[in-house]
Amino acid sequence: MAVDALLGTGFAGQPRGAVADAIAALADSRVPVVAADVPSGVDASTGEVCARAVRATATATFTPQSRAMDLARQGARRPGGGDRDRDPP
Repeated sequence: MAVDALLGTGFAGQPRGAVADAIAALADSRVPVVAADVPSGVDASTGEVCARAVRATATATFTPQSRAMDLARQGARRPGGGDRDRDPP
């Protein structure tokens, strides 16, 4: 299992450099990935998914679910909240 906590909720634009390389490695991995708040490569404000983004198995959110999490389901298949592991309403 891997934990994705590379970029925070303030991320916008395209990842570059070592962060982009780490996202590519996680995206290409065959291990389950848990993302913290939002998968890296997903804009938390808009839900826009970059060309290279982490495809999380689950996402642990630390804030109320945002519109972006609804829009970014392709980047985070099972959003959850804190210690909960369920799909949002």
